[in-house]
Amino acid sequence: MDPTRSTIVIDPNTYHPNYDTIPSLAGDSILVFIGTAGRLFHDPSAGGTVRAFTVDRVLDALDGIVPQCCATPEIPQGHPGDVPVVSGVTYLVFWTIDSSTAAPTSCVVGGTRGLFRYDAASETVTRVSMLPSHIPTSLTLAQLVSQFPDPGQPVPERVPTPPVCSPSVTGG
Repeated sequence: MDPTRSTIVIDPNTYHPNYDTIPSLAGDSILVFIGTAGRLFHDPSAGGTVRAFTVDRVLDALDGIVPQCCATPEIPQGHPGDVPVVSGVTYLVFWTIDSSTAAPTSCVVGGTRGLFRYDAASETVTRVSMLPSHIPTSLTLAQLVSQFPDPGQPVPERVPTPPVCSPSVTGG
């Protein structure tokens, strides 16, 4: 096998990924952050009602946990497939933007599978999703970050790229 070529993995379940591991969630995320859910507001450019997050920390496989950066992610609320979040609650979120549609959409990767409650006092995260998963119900932040994909390794390319924010993926 030629080491300069990237490996292409054809997943027969492309439009229904499991997202039942930390590497699978992180692999399709643009941003993994810890933040507090804000109030609901109307954003016509996002297609309706959204909830913005105040980002406390961004998580990164290279740097571990880094201070908040420039992002102010929003999560759509009130439509089928949207992941409901509670204002004032702090979460760890696997977040992305799906550009597979005419109007790009932001979402939590894998629906509730990519959303965890965060306890700052104990530095632990707890799964919100009750779906079967390889992810423990609760784990420390360090354990979670240690499972991020190694950024030095080539990532297999999925063909075709799944629409990660569609209800078929988020469980809506």
